[in-house]
Amino acid sequence: MRLEEQTPFILHELCLGELKIKKLAEKMKVPHSTLYNRIKPLKEENILKFCPKYDVLGLTPTVILIAEKQARPQLPYTVVQTLVEGATKEYTLLFCVFPYRYLEKYITFIRGENDLVEISPALNPIYWFPSPHIVYVKQRRLYVNWPRVQKNISRKKHVSEIPEIGMKIADKSNEVKGTIDEIDVLIIKELEKNSLINIRKISEKIGLKFSIAFYHYNRHVKLVRYRYRLKFMPPDPSIKLYLLRAQSLRSLLYSLRLMSLLPFFLYAYPLANEPKAYIAFSAPVKDELEFFKLLRKLTRKQLLMDCRFIGYVRKITSFTIPFLALMNKRWVYTLDMKIGLGEKNEEITLM
Repeated sequence: MRLEEQTPFILHELCLGELKIKKLAEKMKVPHSTLYNRIKPLKEENILKFCPKYDVLGLTPTVILIAEKQARPQLPYTVVQTLVEGATKEYTLLFCVFPYRYLEKYITFIRGENDLVEISPALNPIYWFPSPHIVYVKQRRLYVNWPRVQKNISRKKHVSEIPEIGMKIADKSNEVKGTIDEIDVLIIKELEKNSLINIRKISEKIGLKFSIAFYHYNRHVKLVRYRYRLKFMPPDPSIKLYLLRAQSLRSLLYSLRLMSLLPFFLYAYPLANEPKAYIAFSAPVKDELEFFKLLRKLTRKQLLMDCRFIGYVRKITSFTIPFLALMNKRWVYTLDMKIGLGEKNEEITLM
């Protein structure tokens, strides 16, 4: 990606959901054509990804860590599967979103697995959130203003401008709101391919009238989206997975919100029932040393308690679930609690 001085601000606004170039140009006080040329490479490289509100769909994010390598997802509603090479074991980290009403059934079933290390309800994942205050561009490369990051630990400045990460866990009151139909799924699939595409082009791709596609987008798809995330290739190809422990959930979320401003931060999965989170990042040696200094300072401030290295991330695979699972394939329970795949358009049942 070609980086210019305005890039951190552009990425910041895009992540907040400002997708209209005209409004963004007014904020930046630059010509419309100039800004379009900056954003064009982002469109071509599909750097922006659709990120849903799982609780609105009546789905509960869940983190599962298994001490074995899995070639393909064995569970329905898997959103991301990460293969990790540890020092003594291989791990599979799964981020799933189970229907709230079946959550306990799924957890009970998965706990019977021999290689299970951890399973816990989680909050919405946290991704890199570009900050013009923290990141700057020099010779078309992103750099971190580490002195400012260190000051933010004490002052809690700039961190507060990040939107809410997703404190709410899905409950029964959310289930009705999450009803989506086949047209909604088609729109979401196009947004997953290119989040900067407009609704008129989506309507042409899926063969619908613009008015119908626009109606469906405003009725459900817009409600489901809580903000966008960046699919950004870090400078160092080696990605490391860590487990963080904090004094409290509030301390953990503050620490993660601060870390999410760093350009080599890929994702974090904060658990809902205890102050822990799995984080993945990839940084050059210089920035990695500064990152460890940041962790130590957070520990001295009694925001973090411990940081444990899990292993190197070998592969990250994303799936268009739960949307495909909800509309194209249905997962059912059998009497002996084995999870099986039902026929197309079959209703979800608990037998």
